[in-house]
Amino acid sequence: MGTNEKIWIACGVVGFLLLLALAAGLYWLCKARARRAVESTLEDVRVTGLVPGMEGVLFSSDELLGPAGATEPTWDSDVVILDTSSGALGRECYSEDNELYRVLGIAGREIDEDVRKNVGRSSFVCGPKGCTSAGYKWSLVHVCPPGLHNPSGFTDPRDEVYEAVSEAAQSLFSYSLLRHVDEIVNTREADRGLTILIQVPFSEPHGEVVSKHGQAKIFAECFAVIGTPAVRERLGARVKVCCGDEETRGICAEAVFRVNRDAQAR
Repeated sequence: MGTNEKIWIACGVVGFLLLLALAAGLYWLCKARARRAVESTLEDVRVTGLVPGMEGVLFSSDELLGPAGATEPTWDSDVVILDTSSGALGRECYSEDNELYRVLGIAGREIDEDVRKNVGRSSFVCGPKGCTSAGYKWSLVHVCPPGLHNPSGFTDPRDEVYEAVSEAAQSLFSYSLLRHVDEIVNTREADRGLTILIQVPFSEPHGEVVSKHGQAKIFAECFAVIGTPAVRERLGARVKVCCGDEETRGICAEAVFRVNRDAQAR
């Protein structure tokens, strides 16, 4: 093999290696940009509580009444309140220690017999209705599935937490809620908008097994898996997930974002 041929071969090898290095560099550059774009979007999701692909749903740091410490409702529409607390579980009267019940004027009121029988057994139990001083109507729904506040004897408590929190998430997409919303919409005198408020559930009896933030993440992941992008169109109402603080809001919004992103990547 002549000297010129060797030179050409060497140049070809070097050229190939340069092209390979260039391709690898472009690949990693695109990947880094995509990662930065995802991280930027994720940061927006954590801050705003708005998840792409879940239009009509807001993950908020508020509690059910509004910002932490609110002593009056801050709602700007009629509301359906999905109450995941234990304030009506195993009681004759609504708990007087529950701030929401006090504001609604039902604290200490006797609980309807049908409600009393079904809270803790069913994940959707319609409670009382009323009206705020601002004229907005409210409807209280107890979302207290078996195992959420009354451990029912699962061999593995983690399984029970997952089952109960998942059922709470499913209540947002249940036929019972659709029917309940339809009844409210059909009986309203004016269209002032409707918001569905759901409190991120927390099973205190299982708090040592799965932390509050761990349970919030389970709830959000289940919400994303069974949810639909057209939540607002399906329900005819906005949905506000009341996380109670900024950290929990960020955890929930990020969990939904990641589930949706992974589903689209499949």
